[in-house]
Amino acid sequence: MDSWPTVEMPYSYLLFGALSMVGAAVGRKCWFADDYRKLWPMLNLLLIGPSGIGKSSAIELNQTLLSQLDAKDRPQFIIGSASPEKLHEDLVVQPHAILYASELANFFNRQRYMEGMIPYVTELLDCRPIERRTKSGNIQHIAAPETTVVGGSTPEWLQDALPDNAVGGGFLPRFLIVKEDFRRQRIPNAEMALSKKEWSKALAIREDAYAEFKHIIAVASGPFRFADFGVVDSYSKWYLAHKAPNNHLAPFAARAPEMVKRMAMLIAISSFRDAISEADLNAAIAMYGYIESKLSEVVIPKSQMGKLSALVEASIPRDGATIEEVIHAMKSFIPAGDVDKYLNSLVRGGDVEYRDGKFYLMENKAVA
Repeated sequence: MDSWPTVEMPYSYLLFGALSMVGAAVGRKCWFADDYRKLWPMLNLLLIGPSGIGKSSAIELNQTLLSQLDAKDRPQFIIGSASPEKLHEDLVVQPHAILYASELANFFNRQRYMEGMIPYVTELLDCRPIERRTKSGNIQHIAAPETTVVGGSTPEWLQDALPDNAVGGGFLPRFLIVKEDFRRQRIPNAEMALSKKEWSKALAIREDAYAEFKHIIAVASGPFRFADFGVVDSYSKWYLAHKAPNNHLAPFAARAPEMVKRMAMLIAISSFRDAISEADLNAAIAMYGYIESKLSEVVIPKSQMGKLSALVEASIPRDGATIEEVIHAMKSFIPAGDVDKYLNSLVRGGDVEYRDGKFYLMENKAVA
């Protein structure tokens, strides 16, 4: 992250994106030995935020890590939209792949030829053998899928355009969802933002990061376990205590253990270790807690009231707003008389606070 001091997108986009790139490059070379099954380190990532926050830019920056690798180590890049049949054909040829959907709406749309894409990708992300029958009757088989999906979306599209079964059916819970509301900083002129000395330092760090990434992928291999019984005990305590923040997020809580293990494994891989240490586990738990704290802002029941409440919350700027300003922002969506009802609900729920005549997002939501 220190190699990109002038970028405006949230640092979390770069951090989780870089972890996802490690997993995409490693593929099946490493795994967590989990009794009857292997847990691979591929980390599917979904960046959520308003238009212009830097989702696509973050995906492009993280993609430069993979560009450093030799062709034999680099996963196949699949960019843009494709039908399930075309995607399957590409993966039959090269199952080690990364699927980029910088705008998820373009990849999982409602056009007829895209029917079946969400069920197919859901099955694909289980990393088990998968096959499809072609129109001519032939069976195309992928014995060992190792595909990572990285995408971006606005909250509105995710809530409005995905089918209702995207959560309960297991599609979204297979993603690590990173939701941010604001850019980390605003830099009018990146070229003039740093001195020559600072630029030289940033570029040197960038080259070191590229070289380190290449080295990590070259040496990573074999099974991973917890380093000792102390780590096992720490994981067991978290596992038994962790619960879904609400019933609607239960499918995500069910997959939280594998997400934590994947991130802990990726942190260990990035540190040239072959076992998960206490520090690796604690970092993974903290990182998952950060993204989980915002999940309820993304995955909401698709009731009309839920959508309107989310819109009212989104209308409140970083520096707060009076009720008149919120009413003006929402005039195209709900009557003025209903705005107060939604604001009161948000205040009671702890999402918004009222002070000095203005409504403010709670501090954890107002910080990028």
